[in-house]
Amino acid sequence: MRTGLYKLLEWIEKEQPQNIRQFWTCVFTNNLMTHYPTLKKLQDSLLHVQNPAVDIVEGSPLQNQTTVTCGDQQGVLYPAKLAKAQRCIMVGKNWFTPSAFQNLSGKYKSKNWKQSIRHNDCTLGKLLKVF
Repeated sequence: MRTGLYKLLEWIEKEQPQNIRQFWTCVFTNNLMTHYPTLKKLQDSLLHVQNPAVDIVEGSPLQNQTTVTCGDQQGVLYPAKLAKAQRCIMVGKNWFTPSAFQNLSGKYKSKNWKQSIRHNDCTLGKLLKVF
């Protein structure tokens, strides 16, 4: 079963990457999660890996909302939301997690949003380590 799931995910990622969100939305329905409690554990695990909480240190340029970029995409980062592992980047009227913002920018093959998302030409990863 695991092999089949991985093959399906690889196919969706390669052939229809725009439908990955829809796939997971279907998998994580209340009905399925009630019948298969391990799906809830999987969902929690995926959400934590996708956007783990980070500490925002006092004095950091990330202390207040700030403009960030990823590729040609620009958004506004709300560090308090980032620290709580919430959707924290606003583009227009829509909120995104860092990895979803990275995907929106077309950098979906990159596995590390801390390196892809930048503030004033400095990666968020460096800013988070420095402070």
